[in-house]
Amino acid sequence: MAREVGRQLYHPAGEAARARNAMLSPLTADDLYDKVARLHAGAR
Repeated sequence: MAREVGRQLYHPAGEAARARNAMLSPLTADDLYDKVARLHAGAR
């Protein structure tokens, strides 16, 4: 599972990379944090 997440989210290529960038580029650092806060259980 982790390998697939890495391939699709962190290291995509081509159209997948463009789609990821288009989705994430308008977000601020706080927006991104809020989206993954559940993974960090309030470690802010």
